[in-house]
Amino acid sequence: MDKLDKQIILSLLNFFERHKLLKQLCVITTKLSSKLFITIYLYVLFFAYKTNNINLIIFPFVTLLITIALQKIFFRKRPFEELGIENDTKHENSSSFPSKHSSSAFVIGMSCLYINSLFGILMLLLAIITGLSRIFCFVHYPTDVMIGMVIGISFGTLLFIL
Repeated sequence: MDKLDKQIILSLLNFFERHKLLKQLCVITTKLSSKLFITIYLYVLFFAYKTNNINLIIFPFVTLLITIALQKIFFRKRPFEELGIENDTKHENSSSFPSKHSSSAFVIGMSCLYINSLFGILMLLLAIITGLSRIFCFVHYPTDVMIGMVIGISFGTLLFIL
């Protein structure tokens, strides 16, 4: 899988060399998505407080902690660092596996789905865009984002079950 991840990143690098405006759009998206999901999470926290639903607080927090622990256990260099690609996002050299942004975005999206189905679907679509932008900015490999997505959706699904 590691070889395929690197091939995808190198293909994207070649694509974005020819489409610099699209690359800048990805950088803006990845920067703004973090702020957006933090804002949305504040809404989720407010809703959790109003409805006395502690799971809406616990599951995103636990998701973040587990993702951070997995990053320490399975340390993986970021694509820009490992492949010597210019980093337009000013991102630090930390572990890329699994993607914290993806796991957080998906569990927040699932939390929003718990609150309101239409809003949740919109947030899950934005979570997909966030994950893709992280790949397109070379801060994550595709498998980093996929595993982050699985973690976020899994804990979000537990929210519905419990």
